[in-house]
Amino acid sequence: MFAEVQISKTRDEKVPRLVEPLVTNIISSGLSSVHHVCCVDSETAWYSGNAPRLKLLDKKSKELKVVKTPDQHGVSGMSMSISRELIFCSSTNKSVYKVKGETIEQICSTGDFKPYGIHCCRNGDILVSVCNNQRAKIDRFGSDGSKMEEIEITQNGRRLFKYPSFLTQNSNGDICVSDLNRIVVTTNSGSFRYNYHGGKSKSFRPRGICCNIKLSHIIVADDINNIIHVVNENGTRLGVLDTSGQGILGQLRLPSSLSLDDNDNIWVGEMFSGLTKVLKYLELHYV
Repeated sequence: MFAEVQISKTRDEKVPRLVEPLVTNIISSGLSSVHHVCCVDSETAWYSGNAPRLKLLDKKSKELKVVKTPDQHGVSGMSMSISRELIFCSSTNKSVYKVKGETIEQICSTGDFKPYGIHCCRNGDILVSVCNNQRAKIDRFGSDGSKMEEIEITQNGRRLFKYPSFLTQNSNGDICVSDLNRIVVTTNSGSFRYNYHGGKSKSFRPRGICCNIKLSHIIVADDINNIIHVVNENGTRLGVLDTSGQGILGQLRLPSSLSLDDNDNIWVGEMFSGLTKVLKYLELHYV
């Protein structure tokens, strides 16, 4: 099922390989749905759903903190900054915010565009997927909220995106965006690289997306097939993570959001169950 992961190695060295996924933990968020999950470390994560609040929970589903959102509006995207601060956006308020202690600070406004996804880059930049009735693009902001760049048009003058939502950045700087029935991948500067349409899958509806920067894996939730795609940096599908054989609770049901913890486990938030399932998908093997 899985392609070989190619990385540099030395003799008798253990290297990670894709294996059949194992659900190692199930977390009840206390929300009716998990729209977004964002790992802080290997033990805790932030959650958002339909309710106008953010929740910090540990792996035992214990509530550690609850923060109300500005004006009681919902969250359309969230990401962890390099300094471990939660950054999120609201499509209703058309703004990007930061959780700082017990308070929320506005970082910037997205103007006439509604934000539908956000990612904090390792250099401190913030990428935001935004749309209005005429245009769809990725805006790059500095950590101080200053707008730095718009990614919208290909070198041939075509629009890159239709309805961008979740997004992330790979180890090579590529920007990877869930966009209706495809993943759009551009360089860090916004030049088009390729589209991923699900590989061998007959249907494909990408949702949450994250990258394992150690291996350059692009990891994508496919909520129409209830699986997770693992793709290399050049768009080749390495395999799919399917937990349908792990009983009723172990099966993925409408996976909507993804986050990778410090141990390279994938946290999968489900759209309507309120559950998050932690998947182990790599094992070390001697070469």
